[in-house]
Amino acid sequence: TGDTFWAGVTHKQRLALQEGKQPPLDHAGAFGVFPREQALGKPLIAAINGHAGGLGALICLQCEIRIAAENATIGYDLAQRGLFPPRLQEIWLMAPPAIGLYALLTGEPITAAQGHNVGLFNEVVPRQRLMERCHQIAARIRDNAPLVVRAIKEVWDQELQFSVLRSLRTYTRVAQQVAHSEDAVEGSRAAAGGKKPRWKGK
Repeated sequence: TGDTFWAGVTHKQRLALQEGKQPPLDHAGAFGVFPREQALGKPLIAAINGHAGGLGALICLQCEIRIAAENATIGYDLAQRGLFPPRLQEIWLMAPPAIGLYALLTGEPITAAQGHNVGLFNEVVPRQRLMERCHQIAARIRDNAPLVVRAIKEVWDQELQFSVLRSLRTYTRVAQQVAHSEDAVEGSRAAAGGKKPRWKGK
């Protein structure tokens, strides 16, 4: 990624959606960018340079190998905006509560060092060596038996998918409640106007 990778809508776009001033987004197309949900048959390497936030964080976490530059951070600040973070399962599956839950509740990003210590990142390298190191790993995998690489990825994906599906029902219910709350609109309005939100808890 570049200095910031924040996939999704802006606060102003979200407010327009919430107030009915913009047609609903085509989520089928938007969610098609998530690597784990595509039958790619090959592993993906994320080169994380700068901040990966929102759906950008999700896309990075869905890559099988994640190499971070020393300046990299990852996380969601959506609790500060009255919004339910997307697809929390990725952090639930990968980070212990002392890191993952803390980051989600406070909105503070996870640093490269923290992420490496708990396994969110495979390696942390100097910024100038980021792409070189990713290319080295890709070449190493490329030289292995392709049938074995595809088989490992297929079995791995099936196990991860089982773990994620167990929480999807609760996630969908809670996410809908938060998305249609007064606080969600207030969070978007405050963010779009550069003001501090006034939460109502409903």
